[in-house]
This record gives sequence, structure tokens and C-alpha cells, in this order.
Amino acid sequence: MQWLQNWSRRLDKRTKIWYTLNSGGNNNMMGVRGYATKKLLKAAIGKPLRYVETSMFGPEYKETGKFCVVGPDAYNDRRWYAEVTMENGLIKKVT
Repeated sequence: MQWLQNWSRRLDKRTKIWYTLNSGGNNNMMGVRGYATKKLLKAAIGKPLRYVETSMFGPEYKETGKFCVVGPDAYNDRRWYAEVTMENGLIKKVT
């Protein structure tokens, strides 16, 4: 499964969600709260992320690393998706 290890992201055309596969091959999607739009999340660069753990298999949040998030509400209102890069517990980049 070498192709899977080299594959970093793909666009799922049915749902328009960017999936990010980290080195372990996990596909994580975490919820964020308090950001009505992706623009507001981008404005929070340099601040801690307000998030909601959605996985029943353990924590997804990493103080340093990348993961995908959904907002404004992971359970009821999935209007936008973003990839967040964290460094030392602060938002470094939002794409």
C-alpha cells in the first residue's frame, strides 16, 4: 500500500470535504466552536483553538501538527471545512 502512504489529500466530490491523511493513515475530523465562518477561524491565527472532540476512538487534538476541522458545529451545522496547522498550542495556519 505504498500509494496510500504517498497520498496526502484528495477531494471527495460527493461531499466536497478535504481529507488529510497523516503519517499513521488516520482520517480525523474535529469540530470547532465559536467560529461562525472560516474567515473568523483565520482571524484567530496566533490564538488557542476552541475545539470539540468528535471521535469515540480517542483524542484528535494535537498541540503541534495538522488536522481537519468542521464548523460552525460538528454535529448540527457543517457549512465549512478547513485544515488547521498548530504549533505549541496556537493556530499557525488555516487553509
